[in-house]
Amino acid sequence: LCSYETNEFTFFFVICRMVKLSVRHGLCSISAVAFSLYGALLTCPTLSDFDEAYKMGRLALRAIDRLNAFRMKPNVFLTFYGAIAHCKEPVQASIPKLLEGYEVAFALGDMERVTGILQLYAAVAVWGCGDKLTKAEEIIRIHFRRMLQHKQDVSCKNILPHLNQVANLTGSKENVYVTYFNTTEENFFEEEMNRRGAHTRKLILHTCRMYLAVMCGDMESAAREYERNGAKYQGGIRFFGTTTRVFLAGIV
Repeated sequence: LCSYETNEFTFFFVICRMVKLSVRHGLCSISAVAFSLYGALLTCPTLSDFDEAYKMGRLALRAIDRLNAFRMKPNVFLTFYGAIAHCKEPVQASIPKLLEGYEVAFALGDMERVTGILQLYAAVAVWGCGDKLTKAEEIIRIHFRRMLQHKQDVSCKNILPHLNQVANLTGSKENVYVTYFNTTEENFFEEEMNRRGAHTRKLILHTCRMYLAVMCGDMESAAREYERNGAKYQGGIRFFGTTTRVFLAGIV
C-alpha cells in the first residue's frame, strides 16, 4: 500500500516480485494477495487482459482456502471485488462479498481494509449497480457509527463524503459533517485535507460532489467541479472510482 500511494511503478515491481517469489520458492499465505494484485494489474488500460486477470483473481480466492490464509481474505476480497470481478460477473454480485470481507477485516482489527472495503461498497452500491439508496445509506451509516465508536477518526473521514452523498440523494436535510464532527462543514473538511495532503480522500470528495450535482440536474455546479479537478479524473486501476469520474466528465 505504501508503494501504491507513493510510486505506482514501485508498486507494480513489488507485485511482480511477490508472484515470482511464490512461483520459485512455493506458496505462503501472502501469495493469495500477490495473485489478486497481479490480476488487478492485468486490468489496467495498458494491458487490459481481462481473461487472465479473472483467472488470477479466482486463483487468489482458491489460495485462501487451500493455504488456510483466512487473515488475507479482506485484502484479497478488496482487490478481487474492487478491480477484477466486474470483468466477468455482474457488479451487484460483489456487494455481499464486500460486506463479508468487511466483517472479517473488522474482526481482525484490520482498519485499513475496513475503510477500503466500506468505501468500495459505497461506490458499488451508489455508482456501480443502482442498489436501493435507502438500503445503502442504512448500511453505510451503521458501519460508520461502528468505526466512530472504536475511535477510528481517520477511517470515518474517508467514508464521510460517501455518507453525505447518499444522505443528500435520499432527500435528507442532515449535514453529516455537523452530526458526526461537531461544527465541521464540508469546506472546512476540504481545507483540512489540503493541509494534510490527503489527495485520495480529496478526490473521493470531489467525485461525490460531481456525482451529486449531475444526479440533481445541477450541471453548472458539476461543470465547475470538473474545471477545478478535471485533470485528476484520469488513470488508475480502481474501477468504480475511475469509471465514474470518466463517465461524469463525459456528461459534463
